[in-house]
Amino acid sequence: MVQSPTTSLTATQHGHDAGPMVRLQGRQIAARLAALGRQVDFLTGEVHEAAEDLGATVAVLPPHRTPGPRIRPRPALDTTPPSAPPRTSAPTRHR
Repeated sequence: MVQSPTTSLTATQHGHDAGPMVRLQGRQIAARLAALGRQVDFLTGEVHEAAEDLGATVAVLPPHRTPGPRIRPRPALDTTPPSAPPRTSAPTRHR
């Protein structure tokens, strides 16, 4: 017996032909997505405000408070560089 497409009952029917459970689940998913969208918008605003506050804080630092460049001491030109550690022939196991 072959059923026509309009009379077959499946869980994937859409629109007016969908059953009440399918429509209810669709509404619940839509409500959850809408709530998540509002949360993302709120958090995006919070991040932008925090970034603006940070930018305003950094912008007003006086010049004497800005960090200077870090210079590592270098060996004198007439000294030899330190020797490399000896290589082991057996591979080292890490746990």
